[in-house]
Amino acid sequence: MAEKTLHDGRWALTGAALDRLLERLDADRETAAARYEELRARLRALFEWWGAQDASALADRALDRLAVKLLEGTEIGATQLAAYVRSVAQHVLFEWRREESRQEKAVRDVPLNEPVTEDELAALDRCLERLEADDRKLILEYYEGTHKATRQRLAEKLGVTPTALRIRAHRLRQRLRDCVGKA
Repeated sequence: MAEKTLHDGRWALTGAALDRLLERLDADRETAAARYEELRARLRALFEWWGAQDASALADRALDRLAVKLLEGTEIGATQLAAYVRSVAQHVLFEWRREESRQEKAVRDVPLNEPVTEDELAALDRCLERLEADDRKLILEYYEGTHKATRQRLAEKLGVTPTALRIRAHRLRQRLRDCVGKA
């Protein structure tokens, strides 16, 4: 069994697995590194074409899986590498779509308290003021735009994954909901 390490809840690439992948791409280390970057760029373009929001992260995930599979002893013929990489990418895409679907369902299932009264809005303003400045800025920016691209940029600005951003926003929203409920 190959050595794996846990990173952000996922199995991450180890040095040995990366070395095995580079060896598979070319015997010359510099040529292998160039081929790795070409393969990563092609995967990123493929994920973008498939409509994935964070194509770079998914390309990295697919390459990590490929490297671990090679380290575990999976034999891939010279003419089969492209097809194998595409198959791994498709699996990563399907997992990403399932994850996105679950998160969207969780957001849809959150009950809305309609209609909002002036008193509730005033309570919300007071509760927002009680948040730390960074938390208040995050939640306001999060809801400033509802497009995934806006939230993707916010996640990148904060240096977190879109999933981590959604979790932080959910926790802040829950704190605000509790605060408004007590007001």
